[in-house]
Amino acid sequence: MFRQDYPKTAMVFTTRDLSLGGDLGIEKRLEMLPLTESQMQEFVCAYLPEHGENLWQQLQGRLRELGETPMFLLMLCSVFNYNEVIPAHLGLVFRSFTESYRSRLKQDVPVDESSRRWWDRLLQEFRLS
Repeated sequence: MFRQDYPKTAMVFTTRDLSLGGDLGIEKRLEMLPLTESQMQEFVCAYLPEHGENLWQQLQGRLRELGETPMFLLMLCSVFNYNEVIPAHLGLVFRSFTESYRSRLKQDVPVDESSRRWWDRLLQEFRLS
């Protein structure tokens, strides 16, 4: 295992709740709690000062629930900033985030065309679930 081979290397691991047992042998653990509604709204309005309230109104149901996770909330804000609308379902959120990330943030990174096709197939699976 990588951790055993490189014990002096600082590492961060994330997992879902391991209520079925097991702690991966990690002694020092932190638990990330979901963001509260007020924390989510504060983040949205800080990330998008001019359009935060508009996004907040669009975050309903399942998407607002996903926003309790900081990474998903950042993703939703990024997608809204790029498209000015939140897609109807999670698969489209992932697709839109990937497209905006690829086009704006990683323009200088070469991407193999077969990898690009793989992304599309993977994102298609998200849409189906």
